[in-house]
Amino acid sequence: MEALSLALSEEKRPGTTDYLKNMAKNMIRKDLEIFRIQDTIYDVFNCTEFYSRNDDEFLSIDHSIQLAYGKSLESLDQILVDVFHECTLALAFDYRSERKDVLSYIERAASFLGEQIFDASKRENAKEAILNLLSCFEEKFPHLKIRDRASYLNQIACQ
Repeated sequence: MEALSLALSEEKRPGTTDYLKNMAKNMIRKDLEIFRIQDTIYDVFNCTEFYSRNDDEFLSIDHSIQLAYGKSLESLDQILVDVFHECTLALAFDYRSERKDVLSYIERAASFLGEQIFDASKRENAKEAILNLLSCFEEKFPHLKIRDRASYLNQIACQ
């Protein structure tokens, strides 16, 4: 019983991997929820100006990657970062196919992305992380396509 209590307290302590992973999933979930709301507003009003900066739409992905790796984005393999962005974008628009339970879908998508980001950070190299991410994405979301997938695979084959 004491071990279970210790394990539960470890999960909730700031700085632990489980805590950071949970924080990342929550940030990603909120970004996906905001994206859904903005997409709906756009459909109604055709208004596209939502941000004070147009390059921070899915900032939670960048922050989550930095949390998992403990490094700045600039020091990481750019192909890996781009593949995460493309996966996020595909999942963000796919909520439309899940009209029955959109919030549950967003929760699953955020959880998937958070898990994959932290899994990638444990991989031996970026090539292995990218191949695993693409494989897991295609397995979990076979109906979705990653834009420029072939280009990413060609680029990592040359590394």
